[in-house]
Amino acid sequence: MKNSIFYNWTIGRAIRLAAGTGIIIQGIMATDIPLVIIGLIFALIALFNSGCCAGTCSNTASTSASNNKKNSSYEEVV
Repeated sequence: MKNSIFYNWTIGRAIRLAAGTGIIIQGIMATDIPLVIIGLIFALIALFNSGCCAGTCSNTASTSASNNKKNSSYEEVV
């Protein structure tokens, strides 16, 4: 968990953290609790590097399907 917080920072991850922090500040200034909760969600997703924006979601089926096409052989049916 320590590695996921301190390493592999990208520009997108930093932007998500900044947006989450901004939403939290705006929610506190407006005394809007749901806005603070949404900001916390954004900030925590960026902090722990989770979610589909982090590249953790991947589809391995497409790569295995392309490998199967290369190795397949066909015979003519009459």
